[in-house]
This record gives sequence, C-alpha cells and structure tokens, in this order.
Amino acid sequence: MALSSAFKERLDQMEFTRNQRLDLLQAEKELQVNKSKILASKHASIQSIERRCLMLDQKIAAQNLKITVLRSNIEDLDSKYHGSIQQLRSLKSEVEELRELDEEREKYYKVKCSEMNEFMQNVERFRSENRLQIENLRNRIKECREKKKKKMRVKRQKKNRRTVRFFTVCYGFRQPYKVLCDGTFVHHLVSNEITPADTAISELLGGPVKLFTTRCVIAELEKLGKDFAESLEAAQMLSTATCEHEEAKAADECLSEVIGVKNSEHFFLGTQDAEFRRKLQQESIVPLVFGLRNILLIDQPSDFQRQTAKDSENKRLTMTDTEKKLLVKRTAKIIASNREKGTIENEEWGMPRVVSTRNGLGVKDRPQFKRNRAKGPNPLSCMKKKKENNTEKPQSKSKANSNSGAHKEKKEGESDTKKRSRKRSKKGMSGPERTE
Repeated sequence: MALSSAFKERLDQMEFTRNQRLDLLQAEKELQVNKSKILASKHASIQSIERRCLMLDQKIAAQNLKITVLRSNIEDLDSKYHGSIQQLRSLKSEVEELRELDEEREKYYKVKCSEMNEFMQNVERFRSENRLQIENLRNRIKECREKKKKKMRVKRQKKNRRTVRFFTVCYGFRQPYKVLCDGTFVHHLVSNEITPADTAISELLGGPVKLFTTRCVIAELEKLGKDFAESLEAAQMLSTATCEHEEAKAADECLSEVIGVKNSEHFFLGTQDAEFRRKLQQESIVPLVFGLRNILLIDQPSDFQRQTAKDSENKRLTMTDTEKKLLVKRTAKIIASNREKGTIENEEWGMPRVVSTRNGLGVKDRPQFKRNRAKGPNPLSCMKKKKENNTEKPQSKSKANSNSGAHKEKKEGESDTKKRSRKRSKKGMSGPERTE
C-alpha cells in the first residue's frame, strides 16, 4: 500500500511533468507560429519597403532627367537672354539713329513747309492777278473740247451716212429701213438705257426705221432667265420676222437663214457678237449695227461687199451677146438708110447709144436722182418795157443809150460765140465735120 501511494505520487508527478512538458511544447509551437507570422509580416514589410525603394529610385532617376532637361533649358534661356540683350543693344542704337533721322526730317519738313507756304502765297497772288486770264483759258478749253466733240460727232455721222448711202445706191435699201435685232443687241439697248430705240437708230441711219426680231431670238432670251427679263419684254414688243424652219434654232443660225446671201428683204442687222459680224461681212450683203456704251455705230462695208457691188456694176455696163447682135443690126439699118438719102456719115456716128437695164444683184428698185430743170421762164426776160418820154433830148439820149447797149450786146454775143466755138482735132472727130 505504501508502494502504491508512492507510485501514485510518482505517477502524478510524472503526469504533472508530462503535462508541463506538453504545455511547454504547445507554448513553443505557439511561439514558433508567432515567430513565423512575425517573420512573414516582416518579410512582407521588407518586400514592400524594397518596392518602395525601387519606386523611389525610379522617381529619383526621372527627377534627375528632369533636372538635366531643365538645366539644358536654363542654359538655352541664358544663351537666348544674352542674345536678346545684344539685340536690345543693337535696337537701342537703331532707335537712337531713327530719332536723329526723325529730328532731321522734322527740321527738313519745317523748312519745306515754310517754302510751301511762301509758294502758296505766291500762287494766291498769281491767281488774284491772273484770275481773269485763267477763267478765259478755261472757257477756251471748254469750247475746244465741245468743238472736238462736235467734230467727232460730225465725222461719225458722215461715216454712217456714207455707209447707208453705199447700201442704198448699190443694193437698193429704202426707207423705212428694216432693222433685224439680235438678243445681245436688245440687251445692250436695255442695259445702257438707249430709249426709245427706234428714234436712236433712225438718227443713226438718217431715216424712219422698223424694228424686227425672230421667234428663235425670243426663245433664246426666255432660256437665259430672270437677268434678261427686261430685254425679253423689249424683244416681245418688236414685230417678228417669219422663220422658214419649224423647230427653234440658235439665234445666229436663224438670223443668217433669214438674211441669206443677197439679203433680198434689205434688212439691217443689230448684234453685239463680233464673230457673227465678221462672218456676215465675209458671206452676205447686210449692213451691221452695233453699240459701244451709249453710242450706236455702223460697220463699214467690207471688201466682199464692195467687190460684189463693183462686179454687178461691171456686169450692168457690159453688153451681152444678144445686145451686141441687136446693136450691129440697128447700125447696119441706120447706115443703109443714110446711104439711100445720100448723106455721108461715119458709121460710128450712126451707132445709137445703148443703156443696159440689167440688174445683176436682183435689186428691186434703184434710186432715181432728180435733175435740175427749169421751173419757169427767166424773170429778167419777163420785165415790163419802160415808157418813152415825149421830149426830144431824152429820146436822143435814150436812142444813144439803146444804140450803145445794142452795140455792147453785139460785142458780148460775138465774144460768147467766139468762146463757145471750139475746133475739134481729126482724131477726136467721131461725127460729121462741123463748119465754124
């Protein structure tokens, strides 16, 4: 029993020690766990610190780069500053020079102003002294300008009348003149306010005028839109010339067809198209009217038109074969009749004068020129006779005067007959010889 109690105590002690050791082991394990946790936390903190250090190193490197860049910029700015300082110095020197120049200019300007004032005073004196002469000179200049304008107008009118006369004489144009208007010509009249158009053109041509246009011209103006509305209205007011074509054509083609080559209707053409005018001058017989600002003009007849007129005149003057045959027959008859009568006459003298009435250009009517004929007897030959006085002396005087007057009249008659009688040379004698 004693052993058992001791053994029990021993067992209790051993359990107590074992429990203590177990507690110690647990405590050690807890300590190791705590140590491992502490070490892990410290290791993590160390890694984070290392990362921060790396970040700081990178930031330091970036800041160093920025510092180097800023240093280079500062150096550049310093160099620029030094350069700007030098420029400022040069500019200051230039400004000083300019100030000196301004001062010199002001001095020069003052001197010239004083000279100009003196000159203006002299001019005013001269004006006051010669004002009347200046006014007279201005009036003369105005008169000369007006005379020049009148001369230019007169020259222009003479040229225009000459061209109109050419077409009236050579091609049979008659009053009232018919003027065929193009769309460009109508627009020019409207835009330059040449109104009324018929009076302006009649003054240009020197006679009454009728204005015409065609359907194709009106259709072309309708296509051009609102800008040509006024010219369209003006064209619609004109009388229309008939077009032979049914469908609408271009204006220049339509007008060239209406006029043709010989212009049998005797149209004047008004157009502003220079190329169209050149074409018509080389191809057809038509006088062309155009405008320059507020002035209307006529183109001079072209070489083609003059040549056609000359050719037609030559054809009219020369005889055809049939006319020559008729002339030979008539001369033979006249010579035979003269021989039967016993009169000796030259054959050339017996040849009658032949006037050709052929019309080469197909002109409808030519101008008939008036001849200056005696409208009545001479009024001096119709004077009443003077009454004779009863006294003898004045009768003797009147007889003497009448005798002297008769003698003078005889002398004047003889002198007139002597002057009028002329000798013909043998070469120039084409008829029977005249005895003086």
